[in-house]
Amino acid sequence: MTLSANNVSVKLGDAEILKGVSCQVEPCRTTAVIGANGSGKSTLLRTLTGEYSPNEGTVLLDGINIASLSPLDQAQHRALMSQNPSIAFDFLVSEIIEMGWVQDSLPHKFLKESLAEVSRLCGIESFLQRAFNGLSGGEQQRVHFARVLLQIWNASHDDTSRYLLLDEPTSNLDMAYELEILKLTKLVSSQGMGALVVLHDLNLAARFADFVYLLVDGRVFCEGTVVEVFTEEVLSETYQVPIRVERHGELNRLLVIAN
Repeated sequence: MTLSANNVSVKLGDAEILKGVSCQVEPCRTTAVIGANGSGKSTLLRTLTGEYSPNEGTVLLDGINIASLSPLDQAQHRALMSQNPSIAFDFLVSEIIEMGWVQDSLPHKFLKESLAEVSRLCGIESFLQRAFNGLSGGEQQRVHFARVLLQIWNASHDDTSRYLLLDEPTSNLDMAYELEILKLTKLVSSQGMGALVVLHDLNLAARFADFVYLLVDGRVFCEGTVVEVFTEEVLSETYQVPIRVERHGELNRLLVIAN
């Protein structure tokens, strides 16, 4: 079971943003999409959600073309957390999270149980009754994470797959909140969800990703494990700055240093 783009090309206006891109989001795996600004990362995520229709190629959700699925069917199996979503009105935190609920065919008790489980997992149960706009930026980001997680929460405990897509979820966050969001992403993917996350910070990608797609000018330039993609030659060429990659012995992971 996968959420996959197969030889997808996408034009926005006269510009071809994606050019024959193929990728897969697999259950139990955290996949990172990296690349310089303008490489097509966010467009790829929006194509996987069905927001953008490919001019060529197909997007399949567990083998089914998403174009043939209803918006509700899609929403119950994949969710997108956009960059810096804002809320104009002063809703309670619990109300914001409930906006993600799309399992209306289930009894109401499942909503309350699922909201409690998601809130506990995200560490926000203590401020469910606070005003959302009174929270810090990092707290708000955790609430949005809980909202999209609730959207695809397996309340009925069936065996269908779930996919979580995150578009630069660590932007404008301090270091502690960056780590919290990505640790949560890694946790839910280890429990069975497939996670795809767009990241600018290469060290965060090196730390949390199981698999990496490196985009350059709308194409997949390189794909594979962190060790396979994060080489000095590949990163220096694609980011056009000298980059050194070292393995930190104590941390047992790669560190990326721009010279």
